[in-house]
Amino acid sequence: MGAIYGKPSKGTIYGDVKPMGFKREDIYPELLLVEDFNSHPFASNIRRVLDGKTKFGRLIQPLLADLRKLRSSGGFNGFQEDIDTFRVIHDFIGKTELAGVSFEKDDVLFLLTTDVGDWVRRPLLHTAFAAKLDAEVKADNRAAQRIKEMILPLLRAAAWSKFVDKPEVRNDITREYPDEKIFVDFAEAVERMTPDEIQRRPYQPVAELALAKRADEVFDESVRVSLASCADVVEQMLRIGIGYQDNAKLVDHEYYSYWKTGDLGPFKTDPGHAFNQVMDLVAFQQGVESRFYDDELREFPELKIKDATLMVVEDNSLHQLYFLPVQNGRVKNLRMYAPMEQVAASDKKQIRMESKGCFTTATRALEVMEGNLKSGGKLPTILIADQELADKEYGTDLIEAVHKRWPDMIICMIYSSNPDAHKKRLDELRDRGIKFLQFHKDGFNVRAMVEKVNEVYGEKPDTPP
Repeated sequence: MGAIYGKPSKGTIYGDVKPMGFKREDIYPELLLVEDFNSHPFASNIRRVLDGKTKFGRLIQPLLADLRKLRSSGGFNGFQEDIDTFRVIHDFIGKTELAGVSFEKDDVLFLLTTDVGDWVRRPLLHTAFAAKLDAEVKADNRAAQRIKEMILPLLRAAAWSKFVDKPEVRNDITREYPDEKIFVDFAEAVERMTPDEIQRRPYQPVAELALAKRADEVFDESVRVSLASCADVVEQMLRIGIGYQDNAKLVDHEYYSYWKTGDLGPFKTDPGHAFNQVMDLVAFQQGVESRFYDDELREFPELKIKDATLMVVEDNSLHQLYFLPVQNGRVKNLRMYAPMEQVAASDKKQIRMESKGCFTTATRALEVMEGNLKSGGKLPTILIADQELADKEYGTDLIEAVHKRWPDMIICMIYSSNPDAHKKRLDELRDRGIKFLQFHKDGFNVRAMVEKVNEVYGEKPDTPP
């Protein structure tokens, strides 16, 4: 997609081509890994950040210096999910006050159009957002304070998804940081919640998220006061999150100048996607609501295809909560697609996740489908994949591979919070006759997915097994 900013030249670790006007030991070629820094369309903006001329740029100077040392020592081979890179970013965040961080246009361009910015963006933005909520959300009583204490660790843990999705890296991190919550099994956390527990402990986040609408029917006066307080806390969080998204508007002109050409050039992602931390709150809310006390959500449309299975390829464990209704058997004729015993994973957390029909990479999804077939099993009826997956894999590549192996045998879907960045690739697949349904994660839910499958495919006799 456009020029590849960040591809190193052959030769030394700095590359054979030096940016004009800079010495080899300067920070730019080491951190940006560019062949020619001055060819970057936003070189002057990025230079201001790296020189510490913005508030955010000054704040991250220690992080940039430590990444530089890691690279110079020979321990830094590009930007990848390993314990060394995690340690540098994590330790910087641990000793830096991020609650009041603000961004200028230069900062946003640095985060969205450089390799180093792309790498540190998620940990920094998610942690800064959680710190902002912690500092600004007012909790007037113990119930409200408790909901902050329950939700904020979930948001902080989401900052490390690039690292913890790899079992070997997650194990390294767990050994080195045993007392820190850097991985949360969100589906397991929701499943542990029960109506009885809620009535005993109404300050649980599920109280506001799932039961507030029926508080008059279910709870006494003291509990209703707690629920109202919890509702206010979450409303504050959502308002702050929507305001946080305004940072994306700082680069609207630059981003859409590329977008309208069908080539995003140096942009690694959609600005709206990068600053949309509210989506994590909404995904958690949907997962909880799918389990408790909402009559409207109790009944899901029946899938018209009989005895169907669903495979989910999604590397964000929070977003896997969208599919709890299927995992909990609430959609008639639809169940999750899991590995047969012969192709089961070895990592315990991965085993549990995959037994629920969720996979984090395209490579693993294909491995399971092929393994199940060899073991006498079937393909999934429906495959839905996030566009941006772990290991720098893409849902579109998975759909292309599935179509090549088993044309028209699987109902394929792509869903993404960042569709603009991949419009050219999606259009290319359609032009080649590869069929798939597409959803935006904003507003996505299982009900809409089932209704769309029924509308497009109905009870076709040639529907895949």
